[in-house]
Amino acid sequence: MKETQIPIGLWKIFFAAISFCFLVTSADAQIWIGGSDFDKAAAIYQRGEYENAFRQFHTLAEAGNVKAQTALGLMYLVGQGTPTDYEKAAKWLGAAAEENIADAQNGLGVIYLNGHGVPRDYQEALKWFRLSAEQSHADGQAGLGLIYLEGLGVEQNYDEAAKWFRLAAEQNNADAQNGLGVIYLSGFGTAPDYEEALKWFRLAAEQNNADAQNGLGVIYLNGFGVPQDYEDALKWFRLAAESSNAHAQSNLGFMYLSGHGVRQDYKEALKWIRLSAEQGDTRSLNGLGAMYLEGLGVPQNYDEAAKWIRLAAEQGNADAQGNLGIIFLNGLGVPQDYEEALKWFRLSAEQGHLGSQYKLGTMYAAGIGVSKNYEEAAKWVLPGAEQGHADAQFMLGALYTEDVMRDFLLAHKWWNRAAERGHSAAQYQLAVMYKSGIGVAPDPVQAYKWFSIAASGLPEETDRKIALEDRDRLTSEMTPEELSEAEKLAEDWIRKD
Repeated sequence: MKETQIPIGLWKIFFAAISFCFLVTSADAQIWIGGSDFDKAAAIYQRGEYENAFRQFHTLAEAGNVKAQTALGLMYLVGQGTPTDYEKAAKWLGAAAEENIADAQNGLGVIYLNGHGVPRDYQEALKWFRLSAEQSHADGQAGLGLIYLEGLGVEQNYDEAAKWFRLAAEQNNADAQNGLGVIYLSGFGTAPDYEEALKWFRLAAEQNNADAQNGLGVIYLNGFGVPQDYEDALKWFRLAAESSNAHAQSNLGFMYLSGHGVRQDYKEALKWIRLSAEQGDTRSLNGLGAMYLEGLGVPQNYDEAAKWIRLAAEQGNADAQGNLGIIFLNGLGVPQDYEEALKWFRLSAEQGHLGSQYKLGTMYAAGIGVSKNYEEAAKWVLPGAEQGHADAQFMLGALYTEDVMRDFLLAHKWWNRAAERGHSAAQYQLAVMYKSGIGVAPDPVQAYKWFSIAASGLPEETDRKIALEDRDRLTSEMTPEELSEAEKLAEDWIRKD
């Protein structure tokens, strides 16, 4: 099974986690010391007597103390000393935010960003994060950076995102440091800068930010700006995974699945991939399904495979959509359904998934689940062919031999490319073209060479025998010098390959 290592997706982790981090950070004793009554309530809170502190803050808040209103709103927001109540959190934070209390403004931004107790409203989130950020509130600055990174309620602007993240990061805000790491790693708005990414991820990771720990793992796994180091990657992924970071659990699971940096261990892979999948990570949902599909670490179970892969496919994961297409094409755990297969291959292909584009092309070429259409087949096969996919190159060459698209020059071009990449069937067809002068001038030397090469790689004994017989029939038409040259060309190619 393919291992997918996609560092670009890290910002999605950040988006999922940062709002929760805001909640925790805002509630963790970021409470001012004001008048004596508030002092007493704050001291009670600091001792961890949350229910008592909640009652004290509630009394003060009802009397109009804006600091107590903020503390009360945050306690409602995270469920400290009281059950979580987003509507009441919004009420009390809103009252304090209107009085220009930065913590309350940030908390209100979180509420609107997530739609907690109010309709989700990115414009309102933007407004309150900005008001908080302009008072140098680090969480508000990080929230504003997130808004610009994602383009939520505002035009996406990576420079603005980096600006606000940096202001918060320089105040040692771990989420903002992670955000800067994401920007530099992914090259959002600029070329990737792995040295800067490493710096900011490490600063956040040392504060136990799980997203940043995962980011460090990605850097070491791929050797981005550092020597590739599977042990360091494993270390950072494990730290984040043990903090329930879904992407790190996925990365750790795929390391065990592939055996990169660790002994290959399907049971350990299954453990971490399942934990990640149960949090809704689409890569892991697909990976878990693929493990059931192939019987890796679990008994092969097509029903379970279809269940998990469908969950990922319905959330737009291109790999899963392609796998679901294969499931319907072959009737694995579901009734065979060519139309469903076509649907899922198309959804995946439209996201640029080369494997699905090739599958979609083969269905159009063969008329499976759809009317036969060589032009449509060529359209879907072309991207893979242009990126060096030998099967796609071979199919495209074959399509150019069909009556409605006949162009032997193009057929020769694509079969030649596939042949050079070791595609035995393309090597045989290329030999036939040189032998017969189809699309090229007749050339017995090239024909002999490619028949020999094809015979060395064709999987079926019957096909190898045919290639050798075709080659040997050429010898009567060749001079000793031509035969010697052809044999040398074939031997050199096979030795090089």
